[in-house]
Amino acid sequence: NKGIKQIPLSFSGVEDFSSVALVEKNSRIQLGNSGDPANNHIEMLRLLKSLQVQNEIFMPIAYGSKKYLDVLPNAAYEIFGREQLKLQMQVVSKEEYFAQLASTGFAIMGHLRQQAFANLIALFYFGSKVFMREKNPLLKTFREWGLRVYSVEADLNRQALELPLSESDQKQNRAIIIQRLNEEAMKEYYRDLILGRRLDYEK
Repeated sequence: NKGIKQIPLSFSGVEDFSSVALVEKNSRIQLGNSGDPANNHIEMLRLLKSLQVQNEIFMPIAYGSKKYLDVLPNAAYEIFGREQLKLQMQVVSKEEYFAQLASTGFAIMGHLRQQAFANLIALFYFGSKVFMREKNPLLKTFREWGLRVYSVEADLNRQALELPLSESDQKQNRAIIIQRLNEEAMKEYYRDLILGRRLDYEK
């Protein structure tokens, strides 16, 4: 329905991960954020295989659909071997998980719908190069915010996964996330939303 307005909502803010140290990025690719089928893991793995990427691939699948997780690991390992593909199947602490994100050079989110917001804002904050699907409404939102974010369909290729985000783009993305999602900004946003001042939300 074109008459429906999309109003951004988030229960995550920069305070969730701002205490994690900023570190140099590795060449690892994080694929998805969970063991939910909406991540489209197999489709994305096949795409990466066709690009002949050499990067290590990291898939956090510690939670999600049991039926899906019963078949996903073996299906994934049929595309990439265990030396290149690393599956995180155990739940780790929030601190440990964000520390992993802090060093991640690249992230590919295969969702076609709004999902993985907390992961995404952390990845932008830490300076990862993020690729999202064109049909995901969050891509439009992040572009409107001014974030440097890339399209799976238009930008994803082997060379793009060998060239990390520039220092200037990392700093720009971090500044935008801090401005948009610091505690005071979020309080003001939700206060205005409750009072009906955000019904005409603009970028």
